Amino acid sequence: MHVGVVLGDIDKQLGGGFTFVHDVVAAFLEQAATSSHRFTLFAPRDYVEAMRGEQLAPNVTLIANCKPGILDRHISLLRHYWPVFGYFWRWPSRFEQQMRTLGVEFVWLAGGNHDTYETPYATTLWDVQYLTHPWLPEMNRNWQWEHRELFFSRHLRRATSIIVGTKIGKDQVTRYCGVPEDHIDILPHPTPSFALRAAEQESKPPANLPKDFIFYPAQFWPHKNHVNLLRALKILVETDPDTPTLVLVGSDRGNRAFVESCAAELGVSHKIVILGFVPTEDVVGLYKHARALVYPSFSGPENLPPLEAFALGCPAVVSNYLGAEEQLGDAALLFDPMDPASLADSVRKVLSDAELRRKLVERGKARAIRWTGREFVAGVFKIFDRFEPQRRCWK
Repeated sequence: MHVGVVLGDIDKQLGGGFTFVHDVVAAFLEQAATSSHRFTLFAPRDYVEAMRGEQLAPNVTLIANCKPGILDRHISLLRHYWPVFGYFWRWPSRFEQQMRTLGVEFVWLAGGNHDTYETPYATTLWDVQYLTHPWLPEMNRNWQWEHRELFFSRHLRRATSIIVGTKIGKDQVTRYCGVPEDHIDILPHPTPSFALRAAEQESKPPANLPKDFIFYPAQFWPHKNHVNLLRALKILVETDPDTPTLVLVGSDRGNRAFVESCAAELGVSHKIVILGFVPTEDVVGLYKHARALVYPSFSGPENLPPLEAFALGCPAVVSNYLGAEEQLGDAALLFDPMDPASLADSVRKVLSDAELRRKLVERGKARAIRWTGREFVAGVFKIFDRFEPQRRCWK
């Protein structure tokens, strides 16, 4: 079967999304030769240029994404927002025309491109947060909720396979989106390769940081729950003025100024350092030298930073978002993200109990190596194998 693997444009500052997609595509390129299928990897032009001269598996061709036509985006939106439009306008997008010309029989949307095609396709779904947390501003401002509802209601129901990471995620898709269970495959998020590679390497945190700190890497969205973390920090500081400094990294998605104002109001500004977006080598140093990862996000059902902490030997204190127990097992200490006192108590336990820290680090390292990009891609190849007997039945 001729499979088109689609790597669309995705910004490095998207954090976990960028890490996930590029890790999975790198693992695919490493393992492609083990598959009986033929692949065409469609990627942004700068990615293709960077790969020039690299030795690819004999069953892989790498080409640049077809540049979308001026009407492609608008037509795609109209098909999702006004389904009857698709009846009158059957002409495929330039990209789908490109795939058909090359004889692509099945599409794997590996990341950064989530259109809906007539060609059978597998797509990865990270969450349905717009349905589980529709009240959050990032889910409902500027017509975001309506856009996702109209898009995903069509995109997911037309998919041959929807790849999710947990049983919780699968249940959410069947319950909220009305997708049959046998159209959904569970492949957990792989531990990021940069963290696995750096596990045994020496590293340093960014300069001019306090020696004693706890770490939270997350973009400044409301659902990342920085404010309740600050409230927990206030509780800790009131109990012990020598509480480690909280180091925050991540791009501003519109909520950083509010977080900073809350820190000032709570009287903990002197106990936080905000570094913004930082390069991977700094992230590694922060994990390795932090007393703990504190991850209070409201939502899952999966998150990558706890896996990064596991690989790099950093004890993880994580909110009990729906899916956390399934993803993290007993390798993280869980707390109620809506209760600052619960968060503070969990951080205090990890900071004061050396034996607990040792157990969390040991369990985390074992869990980190259990599921990597190799296992994820092997699971995707099984999806292709399973569908091939159906796909061979038409031209």
